[in-house]
Amino acid sequence: MADKAVPFAGVRWCNVVMADEVRSRRMTWVDFVARERDLVYDLRFPEGDGEVFFLIKIEPAKHQAFKDVLATPQIIDLRDYGTILYSGWGEPDEEIKDEMRFRYRMYLDA
Repeated sequence: MADKAVPFAGVRWCNVVMADEVRSRRMTWVDFVARERDLVYDLRFPEGDGEVFFLIKIEPAKHQAFKDVLATPQIIDLRDYGTILYSGWGEPDEEIKDEMRFRYRMYLDA
């Protein structure tokens, strides 16, 4: 990563849950309840000639602090706010997006 502050772009947050999908996918009740509370962001920022993505699951107690820090361009350690689920260059591949659709109801508009 570069030693400069860069603004984040393309942030997504989704915690919508549909009961019919739970039944069709045979999720456990624990999975259902956990997914409803998850705060997962898709963060993108430029790096060199490309773009880097991070899919991060934010700890609920740190959610407001995370939103505040995203409001200003600065260097941050994402691990201070939650768990990095995936990261990489460019766009997340379809396998990752499929998992995020199922687990966190992300990328439903794609």
